[in-house]
Amino acid sequence: MPGCASLLKRALLVGLLLVSTLAQADIAFRQAKVQLGDEGYLLSARFACSLPPTLEDALQQGMTLGFVLDFELIRHRKLWFDSTVVTLQRNYKLSYSALTRQYRLSYGGLYRGYPRLDAALGALCTPSGWLVLEKGGLRELGDLQGRIRLQLDSQQLPQTFQIRTLTSSDWNLGSDWQSFSFSPEAAP
Repeated sequence: MPGCASLLKRALLVGLLLVSTLAQADIAFRQAKVQLGDEGYLLSARFACSLPPTLEDALQQGMTLGFVLDFELIRHRKLWFDSTVVTLQRNYKLSYSALTRQYRLSYGGLYRGYPRLDAALGALCTPSGWLVLEKGGLRELGDLQGRIRLQLDSQQLPQTFQIRTLTSSDWNLGSDWQSFSFSPEAAP
């Protein structure tokens, strides 16, 4: 029976590797900052992103995956409710073209092609230079708190796959809301 024990160990190891691979498929917040630029305040953020095999296969089969980046700027008030100063969304679309063998990432009217999925995910998960607030009038607001999240947008999926988002964790991909502090006086 020594062969059975060895076989069982191998099966257990493969199972653990599979589970750890599936557990790593997610979007995790790393950092965000808002800095003063020429036009106003610009957001840069960094997320760690990976797709589960199910979504990679869906891309390879021609499905476009939509992602949404949400941003809020909140003013804290001591004697009253907090107020939301800015609420913005940026919608991304990630697709694969079998003809050109490239991944395509687009938002707004802009798009760019990438030879590998990890490069396209890298661009998706490191948004930078997003104008979130124009100059002027911000210093009077005092310290602010930014909130950000990135997630797979199930509303952009075909209806048959929207149902899968209710039953499969592979289709519920995204970070939770993450807060970071922002002080207009400290912005360069």
